[in-house]
Amino acid sequence: QKNKITTIAILLIVTAGVIAYSNSLKGQFVWDDEILVKENIYIRSWANIPKIFSLDVTSGSGKSFNQYYRPLQILTYLVDYSLWKFNVIGYHLTNIVLHILAGLCIFWLFNVLFNNRLISFLTGILFVIHPAQTESVSYISGRADILSALFTVLTLIFYIKSSYNTGFIIASLISYALALLSKENALVAPLFLLLYHFAFRKKIKAGQFAPFLILTIFYLVLRFKALNPSAFSLDWLATILQRIPGFFASITKYLSIFFLPLNIHFEYGQVVFG
Repeated sequence: QKNKITTIAILLIVTAGVIAYSNSLKGQFVWDDEILVKENIYIRSWANIPKIFSLDVTSGSGKSFNQYYRPLQILTYLVDYSLWKFNVIGYHLTNIVLHILAGLCIFWLFNVLFNNRLISFLTGILFVIHPAQTESVSYISGRADILSALFTVLTLIFYIKSSYNTGFIIASLISYALALLSKENALVAPLFLLLYHFAFRKKIKAGQFAPFLILTIFYLVLRFKALNPSAFSLDWLATILQRIPGFFASITKYLSIFFLPLNIHFEYGQVVFG
């Protein structure tokens, strides 16, 4: 009976994701898609994988202004290109599939945490259909967010399960590595692990948690080497300091969007510092 309920929940989440985002298949390459996909020569040959993993995200287009290290995102574009060249439908289809997989992982995570299929289903389907996800799914360059979310959730799932099987800790570390290679916001994953220990009163085992700190340091070193060191100048630090007030404004804005998703558009706010 439980397996039947789980199967129905999975089918409903998948169906909801397809219905919600099937219209995005009509979309075109826009904004950063031109740089990350159409102008990116690195996605046109598997021989470029070493360059993808050693340079910043825009280097394949002959540009280097983003200073983001997201090789897994570019690697997925390489897979897309090998399948359908510049047929934009294929790229949108990949985004939809990855988004639905992330939703299914949310369903899995909440089932692992609470062993309640109704709560897990409602959380999973809300994640899949919530309008706040539109930019990440419909915008091809938003794939980094989907990948980061997918592998961060898998990191949490496997970490929780590692209490029962030590093999899961390896799967959790691999997932964390993939999340980091997708987008830098995955650095919050260890904080989520600590939150899990606090919320469920689980004792932290050094041998279980320490590898994530080591992997974090290794990633930061790798990222620093892949990007232009000049990007980490005092100007860069000043930019970060300017963004701190915006961080708190963003939290408020996105909370309002979560509960009342109206007037959604691509960018919010305005430049405060010239």
